[in-house]
Amino acid sequence: MKFQVEGMNCMSCVRNIDEALKDFDEKLSATADLKAKTVSVETTYPAEQIRKLIEEAGYEVKVLG
Repeated sequence: MKFQVEGMNCMSCVRNIDEALKDFDEKLSATADLKAKTVSVETTYPAEQIRKLIEEAGYEVKVLG
């Protein structure tokens, strides 16, 4: 699943998102594209749940698919 993440502009942001996901489920991890401001997450959890986790980490998120 892929998400557009506004406000993600450095590796620290990527780590924050990755930590937020791992705090929820240690098996989750994010693959980020800083230039495109996207994050991909392979998971069976619903997209809305992952979106909410990233938003709680302090970012604006749009589900891309």
